[in-house]
Amino acid sequence: MMDMPGEATIIVWNKEQKADISVAGWSFKTNEFLLKSITDLIKMKSVGGIVLYIILLSLAMLAILIHKYCRSSGDRKKLVPI
Repeated sequence: MMDMPGEATIIVWNKEQKADISVAGWSFKTNEFLLKSITDLIKMKSVGGIVLYIILLSLAMLAILIHKYCRSSGDRKKLVPI
């Protein structure tokens, strides 16, 4: 890239400037297009994290309820309410 005088691989401009650049061989892509795979991955991981959180929270509530309302009897086959 350094030995290419007059060539560009990236063009930077401010947000107010319109993307109406017409250069032969240049394919303009927006930030949304370039970052789509990353944002999709983040959304997918967010949904997976929420599902895992709900499962773990449900297991914790179940353990608390079992501990609070039941105790093991001597034969450990029957749960007896407190």
